Amino acid sequence: MLWREMEPISEQGSHMIKGRLAVLVIALSLFVATPASAQWTFGAGAGLTFASLGGDVVASSNTRVGFTAGGSAEYVLDDIWRVGLEANYVQRGGTSVRFVALASTEFVDVDLDYIEVPLLIKAALPMSGAWTARVYGGVAIAFEVSCGVAPAGSSSQPCGSTILGLNSNSTEWSLPFGATFSYALSGGSSLGVDLRYVLGVSSTLATVDARNRTVEILGRWFMGH
Repeated sequence: MLWREMEPISEQGSHMIKGRLAVLVIALSLFVATPASAQWTFGAGAGLTFASLGGDVVASSNTRVGFTAGGSAEYVLDDIWRVGLEANYVQRGGTSVRFVALASTEFVDVDLDYIEVPLLIKAALPMSGAWTARVYGGVAIAFEVSCGVAPAGSSSQPCGSTILGLNSNSTEWSLPFGATFSYALSGGSSLGVDLRYVLGVSSTLATVDARNRTVEILGRWFMGH
């Protein structure tokens, strides 16, 4: 093993269960609640993720192409400012990752899947015609759903179960920022394209500094503008 093992499985499992229950409560509040006034808008989105790993122990990393989907809610503060909350499934990690502690010829694929909850501050900027741009930034916490690792090009195995000895953290903190360009439709809804960069600020692997860096491209639909 290259690095020491994580905390006992029972304790880690307890943390993950509590985290996922918290996410479930938030997700239910997003999708079940009925807007109380015109100040609330709700929506959904899906798209692609382009993720790689960086950090002190990562010598190089290629991009893992993955998937993301989820729901969102926005509270309109005034004509410009809004607060957004999301609950998303997102795939991250990296392919052909080379760690400093491994032999220079040893490359691995790291597959990381999360349920992520971003809290965003948005500025809605009217454009020409029915177009609106939402520029945003914020903070997000992600709860691990699964972690797989394997020599590059091989079938993935659960983290911690291979000779590589790679273990993951059950949560990840990150800073998402980007912009959504939406077009207003008849009936009070809108369609848009969301371009986002997510910078990991906590290590996704245990005891070593390896952080997710992700570009996301999504299509979004909103109830309301």
